[in-house]
Amino acid sequence: MLNPSRQDFHLNCDYCGFDTSDRGGLLHIVEASGITLARYVADPSGLFVLGFQYNDIEYIDHSRQTYQGNMRRVAEPWDTVYALTDGEVETDWVHLTGTPSRGAPAYAGPSGMVTDSASFGGEKIGIFIGNLKPEPHLLTYRGRGFTTSYQEECTHAIITDNNPADKVFVQSDGYIKVRITQKHILRGRSN
Repeated sequence: MLNPSRQDFHLNCDYCGFDTSDRGGLLHIVEASGITLARYVADPSGLFVLGFQYNDIEYIDHSRQTYQGNMRRVAEPWDTVYALTDGEVETDWVHLTGTPSRGAPAYAGPSGMVTDSASFGGEKIGIFIGNLKPEPHLLTYRGRGFTTSYQEECTHAIITDNNPADKVFVQSDGYIKVRITQKHILRGRSN
């Protein structure tokens, strides 16, 4: 989750996201079946960091729910996902190995997390500009929103989209303020 305490200098809206997930983590550029997508990845090694996911991605039941886009930033799978590539955010997608000080480098960590350690193989994305506010809790890595089931016509198998039993969570250490800068992202894009 991104707290309201943030400054947005540049938002990228060039990619779509197909996984349902909470906002606030680091999106990476990946390719699947010839399509370039933005998504959270378990291992950031060698991948290009796009930026912080700026909107929730979740399934919405349009027959029973009001459109959420007027109240908060929300998108559906395969819709445009906004990524903050330059700015300051307070995020809870934090996986720390120590206690980062202000000005310490911030790196892309596992599962869309921000970390203080380069040992996970992720790029440097900016610096920490705040101290950790400890508040351990779970974040939705995959499987957010409305669930639907239907029977497949040929095989008569029951298909469940976004099954709650398939949800994947990650553990957050709390909230910390991070300054992400485009120049750090572009420098990592040398290939």
